[in-house]
Formats: sequence, C-alpha cells, structure tokens
Amino acid sequence: MYGSLLRKDSHKESFINMLRLNTGTQTEILFDQQMIRIDGALEDVRRASDDLDKFLTSQGKSAHHHDHQALGNPGSCPICFELPTNQYVLNYCGHIACRYCLTEYLNYSVRNSEFPIKCPFRDCRLPVLHSDWTGLLNEAECESLYEISLSRFVEQRPNEYFWCSSSGCKQIIERSASQVQCPSCSVVWCTKCQINMDEVPLLPGATAHKGFSCSVWNEQIEKSRDIAVKASEIAKNAWPLIETQDWEGALKAFSQVYDLNPYNTDVVKALEIISSCGKEWEQKCVHLKMQMSEKKYEFANMEWLLEHTKPCPSCKIPIEKNAGCNHMSCSRCSTQFCWVCSKPWSGHDNYFACNN
Repeated sequence: MYGSLLRKDSHKESFINMLRLNTGTQTEILFDQQMIRIDGALEDVRRASDDLDKFLTSQGKSAHHHDHQALGNPGSCPICFELPTNQYVLNYCGHIACRYCLTEYLNYSVRNSEFPIKCPFRDCRLPVLHSDWTGLLNEAECESLYEISLSRFVEQRPNEYFWCSSSGCKQIIERSASQVQCPSCSVVWCTKCQINMDEVPLLPGATAHKGFSCSVWNEQIEKSRDIAVKASEIAKNAWPLIETQDWEGALKAFSQVYDLNPYNTDVVKALEIISSCGKEWEQKCVHLKMQMSEKKYEFANMEWLLEHTKPCPSCKIPIEKNAGCNHMSCSRCSTQFCWVCSKPWSGHDNYFACNN
C-alpha cells in the first residue's frame, strides 16, 4: 500500500516492529517506490493492513492502497506526502522535499545498490547530483555511496575494467593492453586471465604467468591442479591408516603425497603424529624429512628453471635470458630463435619487439 511514511521516532518504530511480530509479516518502507510493503500469507497481510490503517488514522494520517492514483497534495514531499519540513532543494531539477526524507531515500538507495539515484518525484526522475550527496549525507555515508557506486560501475563494464586484487590495494585497472601495471601497487596483471604475472601459484610444478602465453600457462596450471587433487585424495585415504595405527602404510602413503605435491600441508601433520609413536618411527620420519628437504631443493631448482629459462626449440636445453634483445642463439646447436615466441628468428625485423 502507499502511505504517509512515518517520521522517525521511537513509538512509531516500535509499532512497525510490533506489526512484524504480531502478524508474521515482513513490513518495510520503500522510499524509492513511495510505499509501505507488507509481505506474507494472505490472511496475515490483511490483518497487518487493517492494523496499519488503524494506526495511521490514530496519527491523523491516511493510507492509499496500490490502485489509488492520488498520491499526496501539490507541493507535498514526494516521500512522506506531507508539506516539506526543513526543506531541501535538489540542485539539478529544483524539486523540494524534506531533508530527512531525502537523506533516508539516499541511504536506502545505497543499501540496496540502486543506481543511478534519481529524483524521487514520479514525473521527474532526473539524477541526484554529487553536490546533493554531500549536502545531505555525512562523511561516512558519502564514502559508502562512493564505494558502492564505483563497484557498480566496474561490475557493469567487465570487459573494460577490473579490481586489483593485491592485498590492501583498491585500484581499478583498465584493460588497455594484454599486460597492465597497477599504478598503486605496481603489480603487473594479465588482463585476460586477471592473474599477477609474477606470482607463482602454490601448486606442484606451477610457474608464474610471466614468459608464457595465456593458453600455455592455463594448460600447465590445469595439470598442476589435477596433480594437487590426486595428492589430496591419497592424503584423505591415508588418514584412516593413522587412526588404525598402521604407521608403515601411513608413512608410505604420505611419502607419495609429498612426491606429488610438496605444498600439501597434511604431510607435515602426519609426520608429527607418526614420529611421536616411538624411537623407530621417529628415525624413519627423520629420514623421510631429509628426503623431503632434498626434494624441495630439486623442486625449487625446477621452478627457477621454468620461471627464468626457456627450452631451445631444437635441442630443448634450458636457455636463460638476463638482458639484451629478443634474438637468442643456442650455445649447443646454434639455433637462432625469438625469446618471446620461441619461433625461428628469420622473419623477425625488430630486436626488442616480437613480430608475432
């Protein structure tokens, strides 16, 4: 139903709350639609409507049901339908409303992410300006409005912008090139994958995106995820062995987990339990931890090679590029190729930019 939206005071708020409790309905004031909405079962809604009508009548006000067209009087506030008190004039269209009502209207719009915010007069709907926000809202409310409106702007343009997801960074980044550096935190992002180009995911055999095309890198990451999932499944099935004190079987299973995924945290937890079960098992765990340290070194070395080198397209030995142009020459087989695309150098005419 449409109705006079109640001025904020304790006994009127208490009545609305009591109405919700006594009738089992959801009753709320919708500022943008200029109505009081009551949701619930048909009988409950009828009972709540009757109670609300009686209350409004006792306050010298009236309620108009949804088929009623005459909302308020000429010159009345478009939100509470009464003569405006503590008037505020909207800067763009010049319409007048109660300052309190407009403040509540703006806050309601912010809470419900209803943008753009327009004049509440039904036949107007011109935008509420920034100067109105600062004239009606306090600093915290304005900040909330800025953040939500900015978020909506980015959400509605996913092909043009995205948020930098570095810790503590709130920068919006424009997808102006395939790789873009955040102007706030300096992280370089792949705008297609929305991935930090220099960050190495905590996955077995994974490398940073830098130096790899999107398709090659995503294929590699998918394989790494499959290995990590397999390791997690083995770990899941190994825990019952610890519960039944099958230390030999558990040690063997968690060794296999580590071989697949050195990042799996179940391995360290399991070794702590097994090593506390006697001198023999403590020694076996120490031996395994030594193997793990060697494996971790090999794993780190492999990661470094993958991140800082590329295989020669002919003989496949790793080649490091630490400076200079993109023209590479293999020291083993003398193959000439481009560092960026790994294709033969013939056909390239720019030493610092790949033709492909």
